Amino acid sequence: VDQNIGYLSGQNGLLMKTVDGGLTWQYLNSGVTVNLNDIDFFDADTGYAVGASGTMIKTTNGGANWINVTNPVTVAINTIFIQSPNNVYMGTASGTSPRVNRSTDYGATWVEITPAGLTQTVWDIFFISPTHGWIATQNGGRVYRTTDGGATWVDSVVDGLIVPNTVKFKDLQTGFVTNNNNGNVYKSTDGGVTWAPIAATTVRQNSFDLNGTNIWTAGNTGTMTKSSNDGTNYTELHSAVTIQQIRRIHFFNSQFGV
Repeated sequence: VDQNIGYLSGQNGLLMKTVDGGLTWQYLNSGVTVNLNDIDFFDADTGYAVGASGTMIKTTNGGANWINVTNPVTVAINTIFIQSPNNVYMGTASGTSPRVNRSTDYGATWVEITPAGLTQTVWDIFFISPTHGWIATQNGGRVYRTTDGGATWVDSVVDGLIVPNTVKFKDLQTGFVTNNNNGNVYKSTDGGVTWAPIAATTVRQNSFDLNGTNIWTAGNTGTMTKSSNDGTNYTELHSAVTIQQIRRIHFFNSQFGV
């Protein structure tokens, strides 16, 4: 959430926190034992973690205590996105019926805003404002977009995007998406209507982050790349300290990232 304070989630209820920019980490007591697939914080104190079997937990005191959040989902929740404290979105695995849900009352109640025709897993959600947002889905390589807070959705089928896994926009027009199929990063300059593939590497990239004209990606075998020109081309970074799969990457500014 800033250059010093950060959180992560993982298997078997794992939650951890750093207060020194990732140099050291402390365990947090999540109170659950299921896999926690995603975590998002609005500020240093307020955040949600989500996972298997519809699990959703929330903290308002920087992770010291967590409470269960009642929601209508029973399948795995893959992603949580906080646009503001009272504007929270979640997306689920396919199960019997994949869902996108929204809460405008701090998680007290949830309204389903699932796009019509969505039948497969929701992997990522990103809203740049209360009205404009995008979701990356397994639904035949579709990225859905909304301009009215999820009341209506339009999809774009991205050629070669077998499973879009991370989506993010830097403004209303320019956005990017990575996928489970290859090392391409797909770029849109028309709000997600059309997408063009740009090869970052030959290795699958699971995640990326943006800061100004800089884009960083991370993926399988510890591979990371960087673009300094708004995604026109990428250079592979050879300073990785692992050959394991990297699932998330986040940059707080142009220099500091984890």
